[in-house]
Amino acid sequence: RGGKDAKGAPPAGQIDAAQLPARVALDILNCLKRQGSDKEGDLAYSATAVQEAQKSLPSKTIIKHAFALRRECDVFGSMYHAERRLSDSLHVALSQASPEYVQRKVLDEASVTALATPSAEAPSNGELLVHWARPDVGSMARLPSEHRAFFLFLCPPPAEAGAEGSAAKPMVARCNDVSLAGLRQLADVLSADLAHCRPAAAV
Repeated sequence: RGGKDAKGAPPAGQIDAAQLPARVALDILNCLKRQGSDKEGDLAYSATAVQEAQKSLPSKTIIKHAFALRRECDVFGSMYHAERRLSDSLHVALSQASPEYVQRKVLDEASVTALATPSAEAPSNGELLVHWARPDVGSMARLPSEHRAFFLFLCPPPAEAGAEGSAAKPMVARCNDVSLAGLRQLADVLSADLAHCRPAAAV
C-alpha cells in the first residue's frame, strides 16, 4: 500500500519519490499510466495506485529501472553523457535511500581505494579501454552536440614464452570527431544483421 506512516516516512520497501531524480520519477510514473492502455493485454493500474506512486515507489521497481538505465548506457559505452549522468544520479539517490542497495551494489571504501590507486604497470592482457568525452570545441567546425571524442588505451598483449626483444608498451590514441548519427546508423545495421542470424521460429 502507498502513502506514508505517521512519521511521514514511506512504508517498508518504498522510496520517497522526492529523493529520486525528477526525470526518473516521471518516467516510472508514465510507465504506470501507460500500462493497460496498449494492446498488450496487461492490467491497468488504478487511479489510486497511480496517485500513491506520485508520493513513493517500490524500491524493486526503482532498482530495475536503474539497471535498465545502466545497460542502456553500457550499450553505447556511456557516450551519451546526459543519460550517463542520469544513471549516476539515480545510483547516488539509491545509495542514500536504500540500505539494501548499498549492501549489495555499492563497493566498500577499501575496494574503491584499491581501484583508485594506480598500479606501477599497465595490465598485460591486450584489452582495449575506451572513454567517451565531449569534443574540443576549438578543434572542430561542426556542432559538438552531434559529435563525440574518445580516448583509447591499448594494453600490451601478454609476453610469449621465449620471445626476445623489448616488451610491448601500452598505447594511447584519441579521436576528436565521431559522428553520433553515423554511430546510430551503424548500430541499426548491426542490429539488423544480428536479427538475421537468429534461428528460425518455424521451418
